[in-house]
Amino acid sequence: MKLIKYLVTLLILWPIFLLLKFIPRRNNVWCFSSYRDSFVDNSKYLFHYVSTKHPEIDCYWVTDDLALIGELNAQGYQAIKRKSAKGILIIIRAKCVFYSSYVSEINHWLTSGAKLINLWHGLPLKKIEFDIDSGVLAKKYGKQFSAEKLYKQIFFPAAYRRADLMFAPTDEMERIFKRAFRLKDKAIVKCGSPRTDQFFDEQSFSALTKKDLAQLSVPEKRKVYIYMPTFRDTGGEFFSKDNFNFEQLNQVMEKVDGEFWIKAHPAAGVENIELSQYDRIKLLPSNIDMYPVLKLSHALITDYSSIYIDYLLLDKPIYFYCFDLEYYKKNCRSMYFEYDEVTPGHKCLTFSSLLECIEQHNDDFAPQRQDIKSIFWGRGYALGCQSIVSRLKS
Repeated sequence: MKLIKYLVTLLILWPIFLLLKFIPRRNNVWCFSSYRDSFVDNSKYLFHYVSTKHPEIDCYWVTDDLALIGELNAQGYQAIKRKSAKGILIIIRAKCVFYSSYVSEINHWLTSGAKLINLWHGLPLKKIEFDIDSGVLAKKYGKQFSAEKLYKQIFFPAAYRRADLMFAPTDEMERIFKRAFRLKDKAIVKCGSPRTDQFFDEQSFSALTKKDLAQLSVPEKRKVYIYMPTFRDTGGEFFSKDNFNFEQLNQVMEKVDGEFWIKAHPAAGVENIELSQYDRIKLLPSNIDMYPVLKLSHALITDYSSIYIDYLLLDKPIYFYCFDLEYYKKNCRSMYFEYDEVTPGHKCLTFSSLLECIEQHNDDFAPQRQDIKSIFWGRGYALGCQSIVSRLKS
Protein backbone atom coordinates (compact mmCIF):
# COMPACT_ATOMS: atom_id res chain seq x y z
CA MET A 1 0.00 0.00 0.00
CA LYS A 2 2.81 2.41 0.88
CA LEU A 3 4.54 1.62 -2.39
CA ILE A 4 1.41 2.58 -4.31
CA LYS A 5 1.21 5.90 -2.42
CA TYR A 6 4.85 6.64 -3.19
CA LEU A 7 4.37 5.89 -6.89
CA VAL A 8 1.26 8.09 -7.04
CA THR A 9 3.20 10.93 -5.41
CA LEU A 10 6.13 10.65 -7.80
CA LEU A 11 4.30 9.87 -11.05
CA ILE A 12 1.05 11.83 -10.64
CA LEU A 13 1.09 14.43 -7.87
CA TRP A 14 4.49 15.99 -8.57
CA PRO A 15 3.74 16.37 -12.34
CA ILE A 16 0.37 17.98 -11.48
CA PHE A 17 2.10 20.36 -9.07
CA LEU A 18 4.64 21.43 -11.69
CA LEU A 19 2.01 21.80 -14.43
CA LEU A 20 -0.22 24.05 -12.31
CA LYS A 21 2.54 26.64 -12.12
CA PHE A 22 1.55 27.64 -15.67
CA ILE A 23 -2.25 27.66 -15.23
CA PRO A 24 -3.73 31.20 -14.82
CA ARG A 25 -5.58 31.86 -11.58
CA ARG A 26 -8.41 34.28 -10.78
CA ASN A 27 -7.52 37.25 -8.60
CA ASN A 28 -10.95 37.40 -6.97
CA VAL A 29 -11.06 33.74 -5.86
CA TRP A 30 -9.64 33.19 -2.35
CA CYS A 31 -9.56 29.91 -0.40
CA PHE A 32 -9.23 29.57 3.38
CA SER A 33 -8.71 26.67 5.75
CA SER A 34 -7.25 25.76 9.12
CA TYR A 35 -5.80 22.78 10.93
CA ARG A 36 -7.70 19.54 11.63
CA ASP A 37 -10.52 20.57 9.28
CA SER A 38 -11.84 22.93 11.97
CA PHE A 39 -13.30 26.41 11.56
CA VAL A 40 -10.80 28.13 13.85
CA ASP A 41 -7.92 30.54 14.30
CA ASN A 42 -6.67 33.41 12.13
CA SER A 43 -8.05 31.84 8.96
CA LYS A 44 -11.54 31.82 10.44
CA TYR A 45 -11.51 35.49 11.35
CA LEU A 46 -10.02 36.68 8.08
CA PHE A 47 -12.47 34.50 6.12
CA HIS A 48 -15.40 36.03 8.00
CA TYR A 49 -14.04 39.53 7.50
CA VAL A 50 -13.50 39.17 3.74
CA SER A 51 -16.82 37.34 3.24
CA THR A 52 -18.78 40.10 4.97
CA LYS A 53 -16.78 43.20 4.02
CA HIS A 54 -15.60 42.42 0.48
CA PRO A 55 -18.40 41.00 -1.72
CA GLU A 56 -16.20 41.52 -4.78
CA ILE A 57 -14.02 38.62 -3.59
CA ASP A 58 -15.26 35.04 -3.99
CA CYS A 59 -14.33 33.39 -0.66
CA TYR A 60 -14.42 29.66 0.06
CA TRP A 61 -13.76 27.70 3.23
CA VAL A 62 -12.07 24.40 2.37
CA THR A 63 -12.66 21.32 4.51
CA ASP A 64 -13.61 17.65 4.32
CA ASP A 65 -15.94 17.93 7.32
CA LEU A 66 -19.40 17.57 5.74
CA ALA A 67 -21.20 18.75 8.89
CA LEU A 68 -19.09 21.91 8.96
CA ILE A 69 -19.74 22.54 5.28
CA GLY A 70 -23.49 22.34 5.87
CA GLU A 71 -23.25 24.59 8.91
CA LEU A 72 -21.20 27.27 7.14
CA ASN A 73 -23.37 27.23 4.02
CA ALA A 74 -26.47 27.62 6.20
CA GLN A 75 -24.87 30.72 7.76
CA GLY A 76 -24.40 32.32 4.34
CA TYR A 77 -20.73 31.48 3.81
CA GLN A 78 -19.33 29.46 0.92
CA ALA A 79 -17.78 26.17 2.01
CA ILE A 80 -16.50 23.38 -0.24
CA LYS A 81 -15.27 19.82 0.19
CA ARG A 82 -11.55 19.57 -0.42
CA LYS A 83 -11.77 16.10 -1.99
CA SER A 84 -14.54 16.82 -4.48
CA ALA A 85 -14.62 17.82 -8.14
CA LYS A 86 -15.99 21.27 -7.23
CA GLY A 87 -13.43 21.74 -4.49
CA ILE A 88 -10.54 20.79 -6.77
CA LEU A 89 -11.71 23.16 -9.53
CA ILE A 90 -12.06 26.07 -7.11
CA ILE A 91 -8.66 25.46 -5.49
CA ILE A 92 -6.83 25.40 -8.83
CA ARG A 93 -8.58 28.69 -9.78
CA ALA A 94 -7.81 30.47 -6.49
CA LYS A 95 -5.18 33.17 -6.64
CA CYS A 96 -4.82 33.48 -2.84
CA VAL A 97 -4.86 30.63 -0.32
CA PHE A 98 -4.83 31.24 3.43
CA TYR A 99 -3.90 28.71 6.12
CA SER A 100 -3.06 28.61 9.83
CA SER A 101 -0.07 26.26 9.79
CA TYR A 102 0.69 24.49 6.50
CA VAL A 103 -0.63 24.73 2.96
CA SER A 104 -1.79 21.10 3.21
CA GLU A 105 -4.81 22.55 5.05
CA ILE A 106 -5.94 23.66 1.58
CA ASN A 107 -4.04 21.19 -0.65
CA HIS A 108 -0.31 21.31 -1.31
CA TRP A 109 -0.48 19.71 -4.74
CA LEU A 110 -3.18 22.00 -6.17
CA THR A 111 -1.75 25.34 -4.99
CA SER A 112 1.31 25.64 -7.18
CA GLY A 113 1.12 29.08 -8.77
CA ALA A 114 -1.17 30.49 -6.06
CA LYS A 115 -0.13 33.18 -3.59
CA LEU A 116 0.41 31.51 -0.21
CA ILE A 117 -0.59 33.49 2.88
CA ASN A 118 0.53 31.80 6.09
CA LEU A 119 -1.44 33.27 8.98
CA TRP A 120 0.33 30.98 11.47
CA HIS A 121 -1.07 30.43 14.96
CA GLY A 122 0.72 32.77 17.31
CA LEU A 123 3.65 35.08 17.90
CA PRO A 124 6.47 32.84 19.12
CA LEU A 125 8.12 32.50 22.48
CA LYS A 126 9.67 29.12 21.68
CA LYS A 127 11.60 28.53 18.48
CA ILE A 128 9.60 27.47 15.45
CA GLU A 129 10.14 25.77 12.10
CA PHE A 130 13.60 26.33 10.60
CA ASP A 131 14.84 27.97 13.80
CA ILE A 132 14.27 24.79 15.84
CA ASP A 133 17.68 23.65 17.06
CA SER A 134 16.81 21.18 19.82
CA GLY A 135 14.37 18.39 20.59
CA VAL A 136 12.75 15.87 18.29
CA LEU A 137 11.87 18.36 15.53
CA ALA A 138 15.43 19.56 14.97
CA LYS A 139 16.08 16.75 12.49
CA LYS A 140 13.07 17.77 10.42
CA TYR A 141 14.10 21.40 10.04
CA GLY A 142 17.85 21.35 10.68
CA LYS A 143 20.34 22.47 8.03
CA GLN A 144 22.18 19.17 8.06
CA PHE A 145 21.31 16.85 5.17
CA SER A 146 19.85 13.43 5.96
CA ALA A 147 18.03 10.72 4.05
CA GLU A 148 15.06 11.11 6.40
CA LYS A 149 14.80 14.82 5.65
CA LEU A 150 15.00 14.21 1.88
CA TYR A 151 12.27 11.59 2.19
CA LYS A 152 9.97 14.07 3.96
CA GLN A 153 10.68 16.82 1.42
CA ILE A 154 9.66 14.50 -1.42
CA PHE A 155 6.65 12.75 0.08
CA PHE A 156 5.47 15.28 2.72
CA PRO A 157 6.54 18.61 1.19
CA ALA A 158 3.90 20.93 2.64
CA ALA A 159 5.98 21.74 5.74
CA TYR A 160 8.78 23.00 3.49
CA ARG A 161 6.73 25.32 1.26
CA ARG A 162 7.71 28.98 1.51
CA ALA A 163 4.86 31.42 2.04
CA ASP A 164 4.52 34.57 -0.05
CA LEU A 165 3.03 36.62 2.78
CA MET A 166 2.82 36.61 6.59
CA PHE A 167 2.07 39.25 9.20
CA ALA A 168 4.17 40.52 12.09
CA PRO A 169 3.38 43.44 14.43
CA THR A 170 6.95 44.56 15.21
CA ASP A 171 10.45 44.62 13.75
CA GLU A 172 11.54 41.90 16.19
CA MET A 173 8.70 39.60 15.15
CA GLU A 174 9.44 40.32 11.49
CA ARG A 175 13.06 39.23 11.94
CA ILE A 176 12.00 36.03 13.63
CA PHE A 177 9.38 35.09 11.05
CA LYS A 178 11.67 35.87 8.12
CA ARG A 179 14.34 33.57 9.49
CA ALA A 180 12.06 30.81 10.76
CA PHE A 181 10.06 30.60 7.52
CA ARG A 182 12.85 31.58 5.09
CA LEU A 183 10.75 34.47 3.77
CA LYS A 184 11.75 36.82 1.01
CA ASP A 185 12.01 40.58 1.48
CA LYS A 186 8.68 42.44 1.62
CA ALA A 187 6.86 39.24 2.59
CA ILE A 188 5.64 40.73 5.89
CA VAL A 189 2.58 42.88 6.55
CA LYS A 190 3.10 44.98 9.69
CA CYS A 191 -0.14 44.48 11.65
CA GLY A 192 -1.92 42.54 14.36
CA SER A 193 -3.45 39.10 13.93
CA PRO A 194 -6.94 38.50 12.49
CA ARG A 195 -8.08 36.60 15.58
CA THR A 196 -7.13 39.41 17.99
CA ASP A 197 -8.85 42.08 15.88
CA GLN A 198 -12.04 41.32 17.80
CA PHE A 199 -10.45 42.79 20.94
CA PHE A 200 -10.48 46.18 19.18
CA ASP A 201 -13.18 45.82 16.50
CA GLU A 202 -15.97 43.98 18.29
CA GLN A 203 -18.68 44.99 15.82
CA SER A 204 -17.09 43.24 12.82
CA PHE A 205 -16.96 39.89 14.62
CA SER A 206 -20.01 39.97 16.92
CA ALA A 207 -21.81 37.25 14.95
CA LEU A 208 -18.87 34.89 15.41
CA THR A 209 -18.34 35.56 19.11
CA LYS A 210 -22.01 35.16 20.03
CA LYS A 211 -22.14 31.77 18.34
CA ASP A 212 -19.03 30.49 20.11
CA LEU A 213 -20.12 31.70 23.54
CA ALA A 214 -23.52 30.07 23.05
CA GLN A 215 -21.78 26.68 23.52
CA LEU A 216 -20.87 27.59 27.09
CA SER A 217 -22.69 28.17 30.32
CA VAL A 218 -20.95 31.41 31.23
CA PRO A 219 -21.19 32.34 34.93
CA GLU A 220 -22.48 35.86 35.49
CA LYS A 221 -20.52 36.65 38.64
CA ARG A 222 -17.87 33.96 39.03
CA LYS A 223 -14.30 34.67 37.94
CA VAL A 224 -13.22 32.49 35.03
CA TYR A 225 -9.63 31.20 35.11
CA ILE A 226 -8.56 29.81 31.73
CA TYR A 227 -5.85 27.14 31.66
CA MET A 228 -4.20 26.71 28.24
CA PRO A 229 -0.90 24.75 28.26
CA THR A 230 1.17 24.13 25.17
CA PHE A 231 1.94 20.65 23.85
CA ARG A 232 5.17 18.76 24.53
CA ASP A 233 7.04 17.51 21.48
CA THR A 234 7.98 14.44 23.51
CA GLY A 235 4.41 13.62 24.61
CA GLY A 236 3.84 12.10 28.05
CA GLU A 237 1.13 12.44 30.69
CA PHE A 238 0.31 16.00 31.55
CA PHE A 239 -2.54 15.95 34.07
CA SER A 240 -0.79 13.47 36.35
CA LYS A 241 -1.18 13.43 40.12
CA ASP A 242 2.24 15.09 40.41
CA ASN A 243 1.08 18.07 38.35
CA PHE A 244 -2.56 18.36 39.40
CA ASN A 245 -4.77 17.88 42.42
CA PHE A 246 -8.30 18.56 41.24
CA GLU A 247 -9.79 18.28 44.71
CA GLN A 248 -7.58 21.09 46.02
CA LEU A 249 -8.14 23.11 42.86
CA ASN A 250 -11.91 22.90 43.26
CA GLN A 251 -11.60 24.09 46.88
CA VAL A 252 -9.51 27.10 45.86
CA MET A 253 -12.04 28.00 43.15
CA GLU A 254 -14.74 28.00 45.82
CA LYS A 255 -12.66 30.36 47.97
CA VAL A 256 -12.08 32.88 45.16
CA ASP A 257 -15.59 32.39 43.74
CA GLY A 258 -14.16 31.23 40.45
CA GLU A 259 -14.25 28.49 37.85
CA PHE A 260 -11.23 26.77 36.30
CA TRP A 261 -11.69 26.07 32.59
CA ILE A 262 -9.21 23.73 30.88
CA LYS A 263 -8.54 24.02 27.15
CA ALA A 264 -6.03 21.47 25.92
CA HIS A 265 -3.75 22.19 22.98
CA PRO A 266 -5.13 20.75 19.68
CA ALA A 267 -1.94 18.75 19.17
CA ALA A 268 -1.93 17.31 22.68
CA GLY A 269 -5.44 16.53 23.91
CA VAL A 270 -6.00 15.36 27.47
CA GLU A 271 -5.57 12.09 29.26
CA ASN A 272 -8.55 10.19 30.54
CA ILE A 273 -9.42 12.52 33.42
CA GLU A 274 -12.78 12.54 35.20
CA LEU A 275 -14.03 15.97 36.30
CA SER A 276 -17.76 15.45 36.68
CA GLN A 277 -17.56 15.49 40.51
CA TYR A 278 -16.05 18.99 40.52
CA ASP A 279 -18.54 21.80 40.09
CA ARG A 280 -15.85 24.49 39.64
CA ILE A 281 -13.68 22.75 37.02
CA LYS A 282 -14.66 22.43 33.37
CA LEU A 283 -13.01 20.78 30.36
CA LEU A 284 -13.82 22.86 27.30
CA PRO A 285 -14.72 21.29 23.94
CA SER A 286 -11.71 20.63 21.72
CA ASN A 287 -13.21 22.58 18.81
CA ILE A 288 -14.23 25.72 20.67
CA ASP A 289 -12.80 29.08 19.62
CA MET A 290 -11.09 30.44 22.71
CA TYR A 291 -10.80 34.07 21.68
CA PRO A 292 -14.31 35.17 22.70
CA VAL A 293 -13.79 33.18 25.91
CA LEU A 294 -10.53 34.98 26.66
CA LYS A 295 -12.34 38.31 26.60
CA LEU A 296 -14.70 37.30 29.40
CA SER A 297 -12.04 35.58 31.52
CA HIS A 298 -10.54 36.94 34.71
CA ALA A 299 -7.04 35.48 34.29
CA LEU A 300 -4.97 33.11 32.16
CA ILE A 301 -2.83 30.18 33.34
CA THR A 302 -0.33 28.83 30.84
CA ASP A 303 3.28 27.67 30.54
CA TYR A 304 5.19 28.19 27.27
CA SER A 305 2.22 28.69 24.99
CA SER A 306 2.17 31.79 22.82
CA ILE A 307 -1.45 32.31 23.89
CA TYR A 308 -0.17 34.56 26.68
CA ILE A 309 1.27 36.93 24.07
CA ASP A 310 -2.21 37.47 22.62
CA TYR A 311 -3.60 37.73 26.14
CA LEU A 312 -1.29 40.66 26.83
CA LEU A 313 -3.58 42.73 24.62
CA LEU A 314 -6.35 42.31 27.22
CA ASP A 315 -4.12 43.49 30.11
CA LYS A 316 -5.36 40.83 32.55
CA PRO A 317 -3.41 38.73 35.09
CA ILE A 318 -1.33 35.80 33.82
CA TYR A 319 0.04 32.91 35.90
CA PHE A 320 2.82 30.78 34.46
CA TYR A 321 2.62 27.17 35.62
CA CYS A 322 6.06 26.08 34.40
CA PHE A 323 6.68 22.93 36.43
CA ASP A 324 8.90 21.35 33.74
CA LEU A 325 10.73 24.43 32.44
CA GLU A 326 14.25 22.98 32.33
CA TYR A 327 13.07 19.69 30.86
CA TYR A 328 11.05 21.55 28.22
CA LYS A 329 13.97 23.72 27.11
CA LYS A 330 16.31 20.73 26.94
CA ASN A 331 14.05 18.12 25.33
CA CYS A 332 11.37 20.07 23.47
CA ARG A 333 12.22 23.61 22.36
CA SER A 334 14.73 26.32 23.01
CA MET A 335 13.37 29.86 23.12
CA TYR A 336 13.87 33.16 21.35
CA PHE A 337 13.88 35.07 24.63
CA GLU A 338 14.95 34.51 28.20
CA TYR A 339 11.80 33.03 29.70
CA ASP A 340 11.77 35.06 32.91
CA GLU A 341 12.34 38.32 31.05
CA VAL A 342 9.26 38.15 28.80
CA THR A 343 6.71 36.41 31.02
CA PRO A 344 5.02 39.08 33.16
CA GLY A 345 3.34 37.05 35.87
CA HIS A 346 3.92 34.76 38.82
CA LYS A 347 6.12 31.74 37.98
CA CYS A 348 4.72 28.65 39.65
CA LEU A 349 6.98 25.58 39.68
CA THR A 350 4.62 23.45 41.77
CA PHE A 351 0.87 22.97 41.82
CA SER A 352 0.66 24.17 45.42
CA SER A 353 2.41 27.43 44.49
CA LEU A 354 -0.04 27.93 41.62
CA LEU A 355 -2.99 27.51 43.98
CA GLU A 356 -1.39 29.89 46.46
CA CYS A 357 -0.91 32.58 43.79
CA ILE A 358 -4.50 32.27 42.61
CA GLU A 359 -5.85 32.42 46.14
CA GLN A 360 -3.76 35.47 47.07
CA HIS A 361 -4.38 37.17 43.72
CA ASN A 362 -1.60 39.72 43.95
CA ASP A 363 -1.48 41.27 40.49
CA ASP A 364 1.82 43.10 40.68
CA PHE A 365 2.69 42.81 37.00
CA ALA A 366 0.52 45.39 35.22
CA PRO A 367 3.44 47.75 34.38
CA GLN A 368 5.59 44.83 33.23
CA ARG A 369 2.76 43.54 31.01
CA GLN A 370 2.78 46.83 29.13
CA ASP A 371 6.53 46.68 28.58
CA ILE A 372 6.43 43.09 27.33
CA LYS A 373 3.43 43.82 25.14
CA SER A 374 5.45 46.45 23.29
CA ILE A 375 8.08 43.83 22.37
CA PHE A 376 5.54 41.63 20.63
CA TRP A 377 2.83 44.08 19.56
CA GLY A 378 4.43 47.52 19.56
CA ARG A 379 2.88 50.56 21.19
CA GLY A 380 -0.15 50.62 18.90
CA TYR A 381 -2.28 48.00 17.16
CA ALA A 382 -2.93 47.89 13.42
CA LEU A 383 -6.00 45.81 12.56
CA GLY A 384 -4.82 42.57 10.97
CA CYS A 385 -7.74 41.76 8.65
CA GLN A 386 -7.89 45.22 7.17
CA SER A 387 -4.10 45.45 6.69
CA ILE A 388 -3.70 42.03 5.07
CA VAL A 389 -6.57 42.54 2.64
CA SER A 390 -5.32 46.02 1.71
CA ARG A 391 -1.85 44.61 0.99
CA LEU A 392 -3.22 41.83 -1.24
CA LYS A 393 -5.63 44.09 -3.12
CA SER A 394 -2.91 46.65 -3.76
